[in-house]
Order: sequence, then structure tokens, then C-alpha cells
Amino acid sequence: PPAMRALSAENALNALRNLARTAEVVRLLRLAGIQSIVLKGPLLAHDLYGDVALRVAGDVDVLVRDSELLGAAKTLVAAGYRPDTPVTAAAIRKYRKRRHDLSLAHPDDDTLVELHADIAQPHYGYHIDFEEWWASRRSRGLGNETVWSPSLQHAHLFTALHAAKHRWHRLDLVSDIAAFAALGIDTGAHSWMLKPVDTGQEIAAWLFQGNHSNSAVVSHAVRQLVTGEDFGKLDGIGFDLALRVGLGEKAKYLWKRLISAKLGV
Repeated sequence: PPAMRALSAENALNALRNLARTAEVVRLLRLAGIQSIVLKGPLLAHDLYGDVALRVAGDVDVLVRDSELLGAAKTLVAAGYRPDTPVTAAAIRKYRKRRHDLSLAHPDDDTLVELHADIAQPHYGYHIDFEEWWASRRSRGLGNETVWSPSLQHAHLFTALHAAKHRWHRLDLVSDIAAFAALGIDTGAHSWMLKPVDTGQEIAAWLFQGNHSNSAVVSHAVRQLVTGEDFGKLDGIGFDLALRVGLGEKAKYLWKRLISAKLGV
């Protein structure tokens, strides 16, 4: 249909624009001596679907070392990017107590670049070792620039946790989880946060293969995704608690989610 062809063409154009901005950001950071790993976007679409245009391309997401977040932000600001928070050491320290990524807008077309210092907001308790991710990175060519993607195992982990953060309310992320499953990614490598990974796998299997689950969390998530029901704050907290094993982990999450972020401690 004409509408689908127009949508496909628009998505392909967005993917090309995203790739151009990705190469630009990686080059700016490289010239400043900052190593970076590209998350999500058209490169992931190529990994999962064989075509950079078969996944919606929006922001440019780049992972950097936490210790280099301020330097990375200053580098992009010097190139004209507009940040959503003051780029000072004190402001970034305060910001990192609540957030894991910093957004900057491109000066010409407002493309958003998100600099990630971790893979989730601090209260989720999901943290990674940048050095481990850097050691297993994959090289990709974008024009004259070499960019780095995470290993497929790490890309799968990021996707699974991103979907869990959105309470599996985004079909594109659940589709990505199903595509990773088709690649045969070993989820055992994520044993330290296996519950949100396995939950995402069960939701994807239910939606794309018809394999129903007895899990109350899975059935609730599928129902809300299919019906389009909105999540309330308590729904989200309930999901997050269900993904944590043991009272200690649940209490730690509640402290970070409801108290420490607001107190700035």
C-alpha cells in the first residue's frame, strides 16, 4: 500500500540520518580521546533484521565511561550540541544520582544524542563494567569512521533491560527480544540479572510464538501491551519489585526508587 511504502521510505531516511549523526558523534569523541560504544539504532537493526531501516531510528545512543561523561558532554557542547542540563562537574554529579544518560540536541536538526554512563537509571540497580563491554566490542564501518557496537550478548542484555524499564509496553522492544532469541543468544551469560531477561523472553514467546506463560507478571504485561492500558506509577513499581529476588533486593530498590533519589543521597 502507498502509505506503507511512504512509511518505509521515511524510516530508511531516518536511519541514514541517524547513522550520519552516529559517525559524527563517535568522531568528535574519538578526537577528544574518549572511547565510546554505540547502542541500539540502525546498527542493531542490521544485526537483528539484516536491514538498517527495519527498526525505528530516533536518538543516537552512545555509552561512555562514567568518568568521561563530563568530558564527552563538553566535547559535544563545544561542537554546538545543546544539553538538557548544565555541563559542569557539580551539575553532572547531581544528575548522575538520578539518571544514567545525558541528552544533547544537534544544532541543525535537533537530533537527540544520549550519552550513557550506564545501562539504566541508578534506582534500578543494573550496572555494567564499561571495560568488560569495551573488551568484547565489535568493529563497524560507517563511511570513513570506525564505530564500536557491543557484543551481541551485551546488546541483548541492554535490550532486555530497556524493555523491562518500559514494562514491556513497547512492541518494538519485545520484537527485538524475539529476534535475539532467534539468533540463539545465550541468556546464561546474564545470570546476574536473569529474571528480567527471562521475563522478556517469555513475553516475546507468548506474543510471537503463542507460548503462554503461567507467570502473573508475564500475563499482566502481555494484557497491557495488547490492550494499550496505561501504566500507573504503582504498576511500574510492582513490576520492578517482581523482577527482584529476595527481600534485600526489593528493599534496596524501594530505597533508591522512592527515597534516596529524592533526597539526593
